[in-house]
Amino acid sequence: MTAPLSITHQQWLNQSTTEFNSLSGTASLDARVLLCHCLDKPLSYLLAWPDRVISDSDLVQLNSLKERRLAGEPIAYITGFREFWSMNFKVTSDVLIPRPETEILVEWALQKVSILKTDKKILELGTGSGAIAVALASENPKFHITATDISANALDIASENALLNDCPNITFLQGSWFECVAEDGFDLI
Repeated sequence: MTAPLSITHQQWLNQSTTEFNSLSGTASLDARVLLCHCLDKPLSYLLAWPDRVISDSDLVQLNSLKERRLAGEPIAYITGFREFWSMNFKVTSDVLIPRPETEILVEWALQKVSILKTDKKILELGTGSGAIAVALASENPKFHITATDISANALDIASENALLNDCPNITFLQGSWFECVAEDGFDLI
């Protein structure tokens, strides 16, 4: 299918939403996220300028992103980021995409450690993107968090996410589950 020589934001959104409908229950959101990502603009920009024509170079990039989505690739992998706990997290295919339901686990963990009277030492096994560790670390800089993963690539992403979200109170260790953890006495695992 050949794209018209000029297409507005709203036309691209309408067309892409229709194409995404069979793939996703969030077709309209998917289209908006891709357009905002490509243009490096917030949603308010799209709302203010629905009739603005998309440049040819942006249209080529957008259609490439759209093809990836139509092939079933998750939006977070396409954009490289996912919001979790009101923070941005870098994600790649080396890590699982943080899910909204996981925020319930963070809330539960915060409730559990709030009743403890000792220093808070927390261990996360299989940290992936580091979303849980970073979310907990962001809530209390006095938490001492150790996060493990067997994947060096996942630990690189988790370390980047800790830096991105200003959470220096996390130690990342590579290994399978407990095998790389030398200490014990964690308040929460």
